[in-house]
Amino acid sequence: MAGADEADFLELLVANSRIGDWVDRIRARGNPARQKQALLLLQRAVESRSTYAEEARQAGVVPLLTRILGLTDDEEVLDASSAIIAACSGPMATAGKISTFTYDNAVVHIREGALGDGLGAKVWMVAHMLCLELASNRGLVAGQRVLELGSGCGVCGLAAAALGAGHVVLTDVEGPVLRNLRTCMHLNHKAEGNIATSAVAATAAAEVPAAAGAQELPSDCELFDEAEEVEDFDDMMADMMAVDGCGRKQTAHRSRAAAAAAADPAGTSPGMTQHHPQQQPLPGGVDDESAWEVGNTAVRVLDWAESRLLLDSGVALEQLAAPPAADAADAGGDVKNSVAAGPGGIAGGCEADMPPGVPVWERFPVIIGSEVMYEKVHAELVAAVVKHRLAPGGCAVLQCAVRELKVFEHFVRECRRRALRYRSRQLDPVSVFAPGRTGGGDGGGGCCSFEGILGRADEYEGGVLLMAIDHEDSPCLEWYRDDWEAV
Repeated sequence: MAGADEADFLELLVANSRIGDWVDRIRARGNPARQKQALLLLQRAVESRSTYAEEARQAGVVPLLTRILGLTDDEEVLDASSAIIAACSGPMATAGKISTFTYDNAVVHIREGALGDGLGAKVWMVAHMLCLELASNRGLVAGQRVLELGSGCGVCGLAAAALGAGHVVLTDVEGPVLRNLRTCMHLNHKAEGNIATSAVAATAAAEVPAAAGAQELPSDCELFDEAEEVEDFDDMMADMMAVDGCGRKQTAHRSRAAAAAAADPAGTSPGMTQHHPQQQPLPGGVDDESAWEVGNTAVRVLDWAESRLLLDSGVALEQLAAPPAADAADAGGDVKNSVAAGPGGIAGGCEADMPPGVPVWERFPVIIGSEVMYEKVHAELVAAVVKHRLAPGGCAVLQCAVRELKVFEHFVRECRRRALRYRSRQLDPVSVFAPGRTGGGDGGGGCCSFEGILGRADEYEGGVLLMAIDHEDSPCLEWYRDDWEAV
């Protein structure tokens, strides 16, 4: 299956710089020849490279050139502008397409964003590995309250929901990623409604003789496969051109995109099936798509730095409890009640259309996360948020590609400092995605070799780690596997 890799992000950085320069030239007045040259360079770039088409779309090129079409009669400018708009609004603009993944019969629908939204805009190979791990060990999440750290598109958390989790909280910190995460949540809720509707219809059809010539209702999968590709232009442009409450234009690139340390191309295996991507929204029952919670799933903003602040303030986690409703409004300014109380502060700032924060007192029996550590500071933050958010007796399962071994060595030290027990096991992606792996799937070319950076699995210093974390003083008593290696 297609997926983004680290080369895409290197290209993205170049595209961001070049397109920014070309757009500035096009907007500038007083030098028509220079404007036209920039327009022609932009046309050549977006027609040949999807990365440039995505980046141009994020930069607001389509509305800009739409206005230009009404202001000029220069044939060359008209042709170039029309070609650029077509490239940014058609097949070259890949953001917004819907993909369907199946992990041993658990179906997840994902709309990936543009690469410019950051690492969370794409589904990475390691996320698929964690989904397959969950599907092979359903008891880990079945009936549990699950917190997913750094959800991105939410594929792991949504897989947990599909595998029978009681309630799943999907979290991230960046506005564009959170809004796309909300879209993914509603896509899956609608798909569940389609399945339920089809089941009711099938039961009714079995009880009442079908009329002559009546056609069967299409399945949810058929609805996806036969969907007409249409451009969700208005919604995407609203996100791209949004201005936050402080009057700052929301830029496409944040810190995680700048890290340029993405995982490898997403893989498929006999246990994981991908349907062809579509851009048409899923049909289904009516629900409020602006809601941040639906069914057994919620989207919340979660800034890991708030957990570090809380722990370093000396607050005892045992003191954290849900405040009485009558006292919630008078929570006051102490650290226990001010951290993670909502979308403000570090996480949300004054950006509009953000979800609520995770209440400071809320802890979870199960925490999952994939690709959550790229730098040493991430190791410190992840250890802090796991310590804070993991309920006594709970378990955290994280899966990451180890690009820099020192980052994960630092994470082990941070876990010890936070009185967390750390164990791990190394996974071979080749075996995870091998043809002989047990599980469901369509069997049609399911094997996808692990390519790694520059096409080699051993380019990662420490391979791919599956990590198990729990509290030293209140460990998990029923781990779903017993082959963890202590460090």
